[in-house]
Amino acid sequence: MDAKDKIAIILEEYKTLRAEILQRTSMLNQIYAVTGTIAAGVLGAMVQYGAIAAGVAMLLALAMLAIFATWLLDHEIRVVATRIRQIETEINGLAESRLLVWETDHGLEPLPRSERMADVIKLIADVIRRASKRWAGGR
Repeated sequence: MDAKDKIAIILEEYKTLRAEILQRTSMLNQIYAVTGTIAAGVLGAMVQYGAIAAGVAMLLALAMLAIFATWLLDHEIRVVATRIRQIETEINGLAESRLLVWETDHGLEPLPRSERMADVIKLIADVIRRASKRWAGGR
């Protein structure tokens, strides 16, 4: 098998893995949209019925679920990104040229679990902060 055939086979895996990253990113967006919709409903019920304690408990549970789902999908994306970097290196070596560079130069790096979780918590906190500003009238 010559280098051209090897590259063609490896590129199929590359394409599949890129599609996996896109799918998981789409799943993250769906999780955020559903979480925001549910949170808005809970906030509305809290105001309408004065069920503050129950609403806060529901919002905390929702936030925990969203954080866990985000962490899990982020981990999966980083695992796939690591394999894509390996494929880029392999294809570039076979081709004796830097043909594939995106994930190697700009992609997600594997992070220790503590750093990944801190990033996710920062992201969720930022989303909550922005939503609360909008809810409070943009102040």
